Amino acid sequence: MPELASLLRAWRDRISPVEAGLPSGGDRRSPGMRREELAMLANLSVDYIVRLEQGRATHPSTQVLGSLARALRLTDHERDHLFRIGGVAVPTKTMVPRRVTPGVQYVVDRLSEVPVAVFSAAWDTLLVNDLWLTLFGEAPAAGRGSNLLWNRFAGGPSFVEHSPEHLVEFHRDLVADVHVAWTRYPDDTALSALLAGDSLSATTERIPATVDQEVAE
Repeated sequence: MPELASLLRAWRDRISPVEAGLPSGGDRRSPGMRREELAMLANLSVDYIVRLEQGRATHPSTQVLGSLARALRLTDHERDHLFRIGGVAVPTKTMVPRRVTPGVQYVVDRLSEVPVAVFSAAWDTLLVNDLWLTLFGEAPAAGRGSNLLWNRFAGGPSFVEHSPEHLVEFHRDLVADVHVAWTRYPDDTALSALLAGDSLSATTERIPATVDQEVAE
């Protein structure tokens, strides 16, 4: 994908570390971000960034392209162009927004003294700050591991302890949220798969329709 490779290099070169919320890092050959910095912000490996920029990585996922768009602070039009040349569907109003807008990014950048995480309407982890990482110990996993519901109902890791009463209330709120999201975003295949259980573990566990169903099982 030569067009994708050249665009990623150009977008990386045009944004400074400070604009991306990073320290300036002293002397640099160019004012833009280093590959290592982009990899860190997008939660990708440096090797994968290199392969993308050399045109050797094909068929990047929607999640990867969304992470790159966020890390590179792309506009809506630029993000849509990135998705097109990356070979994935451009998000529509009937799909869950998974882009951190500049306004939200601005707020997160200025809440550096408190732990902050940003989630989509489907509870995908989109962005966390350094204090959030310090509190919870590690960055959210890629793919389905970044979804809070998948972690809660399919046995993923949890870094928070709940009382039995609060756990039921927490699960009920999560289930209600995701079913509301499903009615708002009927064309979102990832959300539909999550509700159907296709993107959960290798077992047949599913996101319950209600918490009472979950307890009964």
